[in-house]
Amino acid sequence: MFHKIVTFVAFAALLGLISVRPGEARSMDLNDVLNKTVCPIKVEIDINEHRVPRKIKMLKCAEDQREWCRLAHLQHECCRHSLSGHVMQCVEVHDTVLVFDKIKNDMVTLEVPVGCSCIVDKSTAAKSLDTSPPR
Repeated sequence: MFHKIVTFVAFAALLGLISVRPGEARSMDLNDVLNKTVCPIKVEIDINEHRVPRKIKMLKCAEDQREWCRLAHLQHECCRHSLSGHVMQCVEVHDTVLVFDKIKNDMVTLEVPVGCSCIVDKSTAAKSLDTSPPR
């Protein structure tokens, strides 16, 4: 009887581990993100007639990074604040894009802003614990 209980418990635990899978990343339309992000984003279209593609969408950090907080009537700054020794702030995220330059008749790499994200900018190190035995 004990053997059956142990087998059942082990089987149930194994089944529980198998069923725990990481969730899929949630996706949202850019227009929805613009209205819900803690770090406001400004969308600009860079147009260059001498480049292929001619238009490149750039997602930059907005000038006023506290706009969302003011609209939500929050007292504190949403992202640029210090929390438990961490300093968080909005930063512009950049990536490279390969384009064709018609004037140079060659491929060139451009660095373009692709978003604005709240990151931990600085943090304080934890104090080391004295693990030596008391004297």
